[in-house]
Amino acid sequence: MKVFFVSLLLLIGTSSFSQQEWEAVNFPKEDDLSTGDQENEHLSFISPSKGWMLSWENGDELSIHRTIDKGITWEKIYEEEEYHSYEWFSYFEMLNDSIGYMGGVGSEGWNWWDFAYITTDGGASWEPLDDNINNLKGKDPNYFSYSLVNNDSLYTVNGDLTNSAYFTNQIIFENNGTANLWVIEHDYGKNANQIYRSLDSGFTWLAAD
Repeated sequence: MKVFFVSLLLLIGTSSFSQQEWEAVNFPKEDDLSTGDQENEHLSFISPSKGWMLSWENGDELSIHRTIDKGITWEKIYEEEEYHSYEWFSYFEMLNDSIGYMGGVGSEGWNWWDFAYITTDGGASWEPLDDNINNLKGKDPNYFSYSLVNNDSLYTVNGDLTNSAYFTNQIIFENNGTANLWVIEHDYGKNANQIYRSLDSGFTWLAAD
């Protein structure tokens, strides 16, 4: 009887969890996400409660909202009314309450450019960066990974040190805040992927089986 009772509790708990995995959150109607460019909108959370959303109002007004209560309420903390809609963001990452990065690529005719910005006040203001960051992942300003435009290396900032690793093809990567880092390298010539992992914060890399 005890075994049956425990099994029943596990079944009820599992069933309840599976039915409550996702729930809709409200977003201010005046900042309706459906009016923007969905390919250009990004989310970045540093905890289950606190996160930021980069989005477009009326299709061409760049804005950033912040929530501190799991998305129940949102506060607009940044707005740029005359933002160029021909620029596309490839990443938006907050590393803590203050420091974050965002960037991407823009085009006008045959003219293409890359851009990157940094905030040190929680997203209220942004300053341009000299380095053209292609992507950036992490949740700690003292420990994160990034790649540069037209550069096949992955750089991992670890306190006062920066580890770098060269890859021969285009990569995507993940830094989840632990010493275990992951890279997927795509070889266009062979139309194949190779997965690499590091167990020491990007100092050495091994091909994953």
